[in-house]
Amino acid sequence: MVYVIGVAGFIGGFVLGLIALRYILKDRSKEDLLQDKSLRLYGAITWLLAALGGATAMACYTHFWG
Repeated sequence: MVYVIGVAGFIGGFVLGLIALRYILKDRSKEDLLQDKSLRLYGAITWLLAALGGATAMACYTHFWG
């Protein structure tokens, strides 16, 4: 069951990461996003929030129901 909670937290964190990127990069044009190599670092934000979401969900599950 903890794996289901972890996957749900990972997906939730991934969605939050995409929302954060949309907010952070809302003023950039499509061409700017495709050509500017310095913006690649922002992709890590999504994966970091996804990992944190999964870890947080599993920690909460084991703390309250484990």
